[in-house]
Amino acid sequence: MRANALVLLVALGGGCNVFDPALFRQRQDGGADGGTPGVLPTIALADRCSGAVPEVVSGTNALLDTTNLANDFSDLAVCTGRALPGNDGFFRVRMNAGEQWHFHVRVQGGGAPDPAIYVLPGCDERSCAGGLDECGQSRDEHMSFRASASREYLVGVDSARPGGARYELIALRAECGNNTREHGESCEDGNRTPGDGCDERCRAELSGPEATEVEPNDDFTDPNVLMFPAAGGTLTARGRLGGRCDFDMYAVNVPPGASVRATMLDVNGMACGPSEPEYRMAWVLPDGRAEGGLGVVRMDNRCPAISEGEAFAQRIATGGTYYLRVTTARDEATGRDYRLRVELLR
Repeated sequence: MRANALVLLVALGGGCNVFDPALFRQRQDGGADGGTPGVLPTIALADRCSGAVPEVVSGTNALLDTTNLANDFSDLAVCTGRALPGNDGFFRVRMNAGEQWHFHVRVQGGGAPDPAIYVLPGCDERSCAGGLDECGQSRDEHMSFRASASREYLVGVDSARPGGARYELIALRAECGNNTREHGESCEDGNRTPGDGCDERCRAELSGPEATEVEPNDDFTDPNVLMFPAAGGTLTARGRLGGRCDFDMYAVNVPPGASVRATMLDVNGMACGPSEPEYRMAWVLPDGRAEGGLGVVRMDNRCPAISEGEAFAQRIATGGTYYLRVTTARDEATGRDYRLRVELLR
């Protein structure tokens, strides 16, 4: 099917995050598959991850149905943080090393499934290469994945609730440097040169004492990169969170022995008062998934902070790219503005 005839729509109330709708186009024709105009094709998922597993290519927008499949994989705690007792189905994707792919699963029809997505390099649930189960019942799940090797990967569509469900799938490969901003890219300037505001992976680079976040930045594959001078310093980013399932992710390149401190503030740069929602802040290790620690709420600021009292972010022995992930503790009716002040101390 043709990539230019596909839709990607992520509504404010239904998705894990909000993306610029101008990036996405409505499917207007049946494409090369000969489908009915305006009607998405259906992919028959494999019940097991071995044997005849259908292949999905970049630009796929199709319907999935797991209601008649079995629950073959359940022990996915290593991948998504908990067991997944729902019916699971599989498709395969050929990826080259370094490619960034994005998979979005949207609940269709009735019921209240709790979808999850995971990527396997082989037909073994213990071999998980990445997964996501964050957004909860009846909500979309979407994850970005960067291939570590050139090979065929298996993608599982599962659920944290027993039984099956119907979903819409969108699968896209973003190509950085092609002058076309695509899903999963927070910037695109036609080159892969870092240091000019858009780095070699098409991630927005934030610099100066005041900056504003650029969506999407909800995953470690597409964070906003905080650019500090060689001597370190302080940078404040203005951001907005749309609810519990909207994450803002910031990357910090930490030299060996340096320390990081971070404080969430209200939109005016003041300590958070009682009218602010409950926020969460996590210090994420270079693998992009494991949490090294959590921000602490103190009496003078209801928002979390990582200060000199949190040893996990002080005098970091192993240099590398670490991440700050912030979100609201629960869904909020409207978007909430905040400021994040980050210090890199050499």
